[in-house]
Amino acid sequence: NTPIQLLKIKDAGQREIITKGKLFVATYTDKIQVPNTIMSLYASYGYYPEPWQILISTSSTTMEELIIFVKRSFYASSNGYKNSLFCIVNLEILDFEFQYNLVNYIKVMQLEYKNEDYLLALLCYRKSEMSNYILDQFSLEAQEINELDAETLKEVYQELFTNITCISSDLSGQGKTEWIKDVSYSKQKIPLSFLISDNMNLKCLVNKLKACKLKQIQSLHINILSADYPEEVNLFLFELLTFKLVSYNNVIVSIPDTFIFIEISSSANQNLLRYLPILRFSHHKYLNWNIENFRVSQEITSPIQIVCHYLKLYDLEKIDTEENLGHDIKYPLPEEFCQHLIMKYFLNKSDKYILSFKCIEIFVNILADQLIRFLSSQYFTINDLKLNLKEANIGSTIIKSLLSTSKDFVIQSIKAKSAQFKSLTSEYENKIYQFDNSNYNIYFFNPNTLSSYILYNDKNEVSDNIKLLLNGQELEDYNTMTTTELLIKLETIARRSNEELNLPEYALTTDNLMKMALILLRVRANIPVVICGEAGCSKTSLITYLAMIVEVQLCTLNLHAGIDEETIMIFINDTLKKAEKGETWILLDEINTCNRLGLLADLISNKKFKDKPIHPNIRLFATCNPYRHCKRIQSEARHVIENKINLVYQVKPLPDQILDYVWDF
Repeated sequence: NTPIQLLKIKDAGQREIITKGKLFVATYTDKIQVPNTIMSLYASYGYYPEPWQILISTSSTTMEELIIFVKRSFYASSNGYKNSLFCIVNLEILDFEFQYNLVNYIKVMQLEYKNEDYLLALLCYRKSEMSNYILDQFSLEAQEINELDAETLKEVYQELFTNITCISSDLSGQGKTEWIKDVSYSKQKIPLSFLISDNMNLKCLVNKLKACKLKQIQSLHINILSADYPEEVNLFLFELLTFKLVSYNNVIVSIPDTFIFIEISSSANQNLLRYLPILRFSHHKYLNWNIENFRVSQEITSPIQIVCHYLKLYDLEKIDTEENLGHDIKYPLPEEFCQHLIMKYFLNKSDKYILSFKCIEIFVNILADQLIRFLSSQYFTINDLKLNLKEANIGSTIIKSLLSTSKDFVIQSIKAKSAQFKSLTSEYENKIYQFDNSNYNIYFFNPNTLSSYILYNDKNEVSDNIKLLLNGQELEDYNTMTTTELLIKLETIARRSNEELNLPEYALTTDNLMKMALILLRVRANIPVVICGEAGCSKTSLITYLAMIVEVQLCTLNLHAGIDEETIMIFINDTLKKAEKGETWILLDEINTCNRLGLLADLISNKKFKDKPIHPNIRLFATCNPYRHCKRIQSEARHVIENKINLVYQVKPLPDQILDYVWDF
């Protein structure tokens, strides 16, 4: 037989710790470091491992697999695999009966083939003060492996990881996904998304990868949102990146040699890089904030082109003189010019903390929707404004107000995001940032009529120019209105028909009216709404009532710690079918009480479910409770009470990528 050629490791500091014809038994005390232990073992021998040289034990590993693998190692020299090191990992997972039979079989083989130059290593986890049958039986052979230092490991891994890049950023919304798309397309590859989140274990990940059916024309975009089983995710990534092959039980998945991009979800402490150490050794791309990385669509009907077109006219002071504002976008504005306008009118010097492309997207989408409605209204042509109101600058006044309102939308979310980061420490655990709607003037334009509507909290804050839009009518004081009068106002801005509604009793207040109006602006711009507030502050009832007014179908999923993925899948799939008939609202109630936050975060932030885009008729809502840092309670009685409370009310911190959509009520 022709001897197999193994890939030699360069400058790995080869050490003679393995002897031919002698069993090598190694222990490790940190399961998350198993991949590094394996690589350090093979580096000491001088060659990279191949997938057929390693057997990673699982709870489903059979005795037959173990026997075949042991035989392969003993017969290797005579079958063209001389100098090939074989290794069985995670032996502590095996049942005692399997461990007992494996030890006996290895001892029989050692006696029968004592002159063979076999190379077999057993890697076993040693837990302090706990007995391990395999380690007890091979106590004389057992020793610890000195793991290679981080710099050497990085060099060893990167020799293999030539087409693998890990992408991270300190905050969400820095353009990681867009960067992956750009690089993939530049290499003539189509990115295929592969989500890792929540309680996905090795079995789940292998089967999920099999279902992907990755093709040579595609790149693999692994998006890691969270990992409840970091040891298994780390092992999966090790196999995938090292061998381009993963396996579990009788399922074996091989992928083509293509580009792999690993997007690491942002978090306050970059926990994923600590929990998944394999990621530290790949080639890394770290994205800092840079407006030049903001991608501008060249479609003239896209929100960014619409907004920048009118910001340009506003900048040139032509809003009040240019006729037919809504019909003269013929050519897209250059990307660099749009970036300049966004920096000037959205990211000015006083707002440097708004450093997220997601924030820009929210601002642009809301403003674009408002501009389209404003400029489509028959009442708001330049000539009509001058003729009816005899006011030369009312258009620019409205644009300025729309700019301010759209920007304040984002600032509310920034405050909520900051509040969660602070809540991760006990110092701020009782601090709740309340929703602030006191300074809003909210405009609603009806393009089919000669009417516009303005909502405000303080009529004294409404500018004189804007008062002219009310045709001289005295400004009403919403705080003195009855529930019926407030309902008429709400129906005026939200109703889609004149049919009589059968509404339940609801204590509509000025505060609720303003909140519903602000939510409505987001919904019309297809921006997800995540409402954060204490239990019992009417988050769910507010959304439910608004859905009745808007006359859309509302589908609510009540979430809790025990809900499983299948229940969520059934709910989403049923809702997607309903969305084919018209606009449908999804409400994920108490989202941060469940153990599927990663899956739902991908749904909210990327409008994807199970790596597939959702129907465009879907509008997304979620409610959550404030997260607070847990204190250790000294009193045993109080500790018992606290545990009982946590069974019902325990919440998790929201993933960073959906914090941009959060409002604290």
